[in-house]
Amino acid sequence: MNSFTLDTDIVIEILRGNETAVNKMESFPQETLINITGLTVYELYKGVLYIGSKKLEDDLVNFIQSVEVLQLDSYIERKAGEIYAYLKKKGEIISDADILIAATVLVNDSVLVTNNVEHFKRIKGLKIENWIQ
Repeated sequence: MNSFTLDTDIVIEILRGNETAVNKMESFPQETLINITGLTVYELYKGVLYIGSKKLEDDLVNFIQSVEVLQLDSYIERKAGEIYAYLKKKGEIISDADILIAATVLVNDSVLVTNNVEHFKRIKGLKIENWIQ
């Protein structure tokens, strides 16, 4: 079964009605797993609550209810530590949040959907797609 985990930037585009991203998400068979991470939930709420729009908050709640939310566990945290050490040794470090998102995707054998391909391609073994281009 196919599994796709949407990065925060892609969810924002979907919530904004980006036709390319929305059409791609809706093109998959119903059994395709569409996920987001708990960190993405945090990042989305952070922005929506700062803006203070009830409509945006309602849209976000509805979106979150329509996907699977992948939470951190000890396997993901271990994988994140490995990714951090690898990137640090190469001098190519990225944010902790992005490392944890990538680790979540890898442990769950999913594909990361992001518009930040250049950033995430530093992580070996991470499958990446961009639904905006």
